[in-house]
Amino acid sequence: VVATDNRTEALDLVRRAQVASLPWTPPQGAMSGVRFCRELLQSTQPDLLLTYNWGAMDAVLAARSARLNRHVHHEDGFNVDEADGLHSRRNWARRVSLRSTDLVVPSANLFEIARKTWRLSRAQLIPNGIDADRFQRDPEAGAAFRSAHDIPQDAFVLGAVGHLRPVKNFPRLVRAAARTAFPAGRPAVVCLVGEGPERAAIERAAAEAEGDLRVVLTGHLSGLAPAYSAFDAMAITSDSEQQPVSLLEAMA
Repeated sequence: VVATDNRTEALDLVRRAQVASLPWTPPQGAMSGVRFCRELLQSTQPDLLLTYNWGAMDAVLAARSARLNRHVHHEDGFNVDEADGLHSRRNWARRVSLRSTDLVVPSANLFEIARKTWRLSRAQLIPNGIDADRFQRDPEAGAAFRSAHDIPQDAFVLGAVGHLRPVKNFPRLVRAAARTAFPAGRPAVVCLVGEGPERAAIERAAAEAEGDLRVVLTGHLSGLAPAYSAFDAMAITSDSEQQPVSLLEAMA
């Protein structure tokens, strides 16, 4: 595993495989990342290469130059730098570098972009899926979650789940909640489940919020069903989403 942001907390969730994580050093020069990935492919000779989103384009180019045909690329959405519109140079780069690669996307919107904008005939639409039975509402688990995070049992809890990064725009959720009329007589709580670099910005938004709104940041949690059971409502305030797994979990 090579994480180009060097965030590897998810490795702790792996139970059935041996995992080696290699540190990523930001490339110095236009082709240094491609050379790093090409040397990695040549030394490991993988049975299958999986790459994810624009940040893995160095590995995509390395796979092409190494003539590695056992390669699946995934695009599952856009970061904050493409939330307001696609970059023409990136469209061209995807069109050229991915034309002989199997591409997987999770949403109809991305599938249309892949076929019409990137002109990739090998794109496949595979929607995100969850085990819905794992997320059946459990009032007892929800009450225990509230107790564990010092949330009053009579509070109205507006929840969200996700990595605390800019494109998720959780400060927007806090500001919106501060202007929301919650049910009378019930304390209002925003509960954010996740961890990431935007924690400080969320805490600032919470400190600036007017009224009695309380914001709870739980950090990373591996078992999410109790959190959803504790929510009265869920909100997504991202700048960009395609088919978010947290939405599917909350719907279940």
